[in-house]
Amino acid sequence: MSKIKILSPDVVAKIAAGEVVERPASVVKELVENSIDALSNQITVKINDSGLELIEVIDNGKGMSQDDARIAFTQHSTSKIFSADDLNAITTLGFRGEALSSIASVADIIMKTNQKKESSELTILNGKEEFTVSKAEKGSAGTIISVKELFKRIPARKKFLRSQATEFKQIADIFIKHALARPDIHFKLIHNGKEIYNLPKLQLNDIKTRIFDIWGKKIADKLIPVTFNGPEMQVAGAIGHPELTRRDKSMQFTFLNSRPVNSSLVSKAVEEAFHATKPIEFQPIFFLNLVISPQNIDVNVHPRKLEIKFNDTRSVFVNVKRAVEKALNDFLSTSVKRTFEFEYKPKITTYKDNTLKDRSTTYGKHLHSNTNVINKSLQFSAELFRPVKSDGVPKTISDIKFAQFFNTFIIIEKSNELLFIDQHAADERIKYEKIMKNIKKKENIVIQHLLVPQTIELSHADFEIFKENTEVFRNIGLELEPFGKNTLKLSAIPKVLGDFDINSFIQEILERELTDFDQKEVLHTIVASMACHGSIRAGKKMHKEEIEAMIQQLFECEKPYSCPHGRPIIWEMSRYEVEKRFKRTGFC
Repeated sequence: MSKIKILSPDVVAKIAAGEVVERPASVVKELVENSIDALSNQITVKINDSGLELIEVIDNGKGMSQDDARIAFTQHSTSKIFSADDLNAITTLGFRGEALSSIASVADIIMKTNQKKESSELTILNGKEEFTVSKAEKGSAGTIISVKELFKRIPARKKFLRSQATEFKQIADIFIKHALARPDIHFKLIHNGKEIYNLPKLQLNDIKTRIFDIWGKKIADKLIPVTFNGPEMQVAGAIGHPELTRRDKSMQFTFLNSRPVNSSLVSKAVEEAFHATKPIEFQPIFFLNLVISPQNIDVNVHPRKLEIKFNDTRSVFVNVKRAVEKALNDFLSTSVKRTFEFEYKPKITTYKDNTLKDRSTTYGKHLHSNTNVINKSLQFSAELFRPVKSDGVPKTISDIKFAQFFNTFIIIEKSNELLFIDQHAADERIKYEKIMKNIKKKENIVIQHLLVPQTIELSHADFEIFKENTEVFRNIGLELEPFGKNTLKLSAIPKVLGDFDINSFIQEILERELTDFDQKEVLHTIVASMACHGSIRAGKKMHKEEIEAMIQQLFECEKPYSCPHGRPIIWEMSRYEVEKRFKRTGFC
């Protein structure tokens, strides 16, 4: 008897759905792309319970005829390609005819679509279709698709989803990508009845105002316009000022013919352009749209159409790098005149996400005084956390032979071996254990009150994450409280933070999706980051007394060999290894 069986249509549909519908954000992506392909200039996305209860996309596009509406949710049905040759020149966001049928196989669907003369409604509940046709209301062209009870037919999938705050953050990310790709479309995002984004229709090339509407003036004012017209491709958009960087690539947006895509090639080209022109510490930010003939690209290489292939990768790399280098050179030569500043004040209410603050004070570079963002409002005294206290240090420490090199590492001669110590990682470990010890003993963290409280503006998703972890922030000495829509008021900070960029610290913590960890892990994450922000930097010259105190305190730690983030603190080299390098083994 044959062991190989032909799968039933129901099983095939669910397997296909697993590739297309990974999480609620996948549904939002597919429905928004369909609305864009329908030539909509207004798209509203409504979400309940981070998409598990309801995902509804409303557009004012062309709508569907009665005949098209009947087969729209049939597998492999599409109006965007008709032959294999069409795959060589795809101009629409969707083209496979898999999305709607995949969604219908894992959720209940209600679709209302209108054209000029007729209105159609298709309902799919528990896999059973019901179709009705009526006379269209005047001026009601467009489509509404409501997806309810996502994954009700494959409940096991829900176990692999993350917290509601994280899932909504994924939805917001998808929404923002498409809003950036198409400024000429009016986008709205509503979550649990609350308007999160209301982004008015602009000119297609007005990326700077769209960025302003999403992240605010502080980001928009630190952008450099990019315009490049070559024989094979055009590049347009904006890059961040050299000081506007991030630790990750979350603010790198690549669009190909107004399609959001992931491209390591473009990221690498931008990075090299910065390093060739104006070296930066972390990852650059950019918003770049590449216009290339559809015949010279392949978008049919990824199940969710997130990645693309270029026929001529070298040409794309060289042209993107050239475009960014030119923009940087133009900016640096006229940096006194900020040509990209503008005073735009929208009449609508949007939330701002200040995730891109200057992070030049973070690990790996010398701390410059001009990065002090709270110095004017904070009377800082850091006696508790100074790494440079020699009081009480045993005399035996003074007998140890040590030296600092590269203003970053400490070398110690100990018996028949050398110890190399990373000064930043060592100070980070010392501060981390000191703070955790206070918390475990339920002792109050020494704090410093701000003379003038600061406000911190967050995204809606990050604000929700904060509310779920309010107690943890309070326990580590951060006096934060809600202060209006998606805004926090900061009244006091632990002294360990000193004069660092508090906004960046808070934002960095919230970006780590704390809702996916238990409280113990959350506490570790926050304190580890806080210790990192408050520690001695690589590049800082240390005095003899400072080094002695650091060595003493480090070896009093429970875990002196690695920092809280897992990086090594100490590297040992035996005398034998040194002699072996000089080929002295076996000789006098």
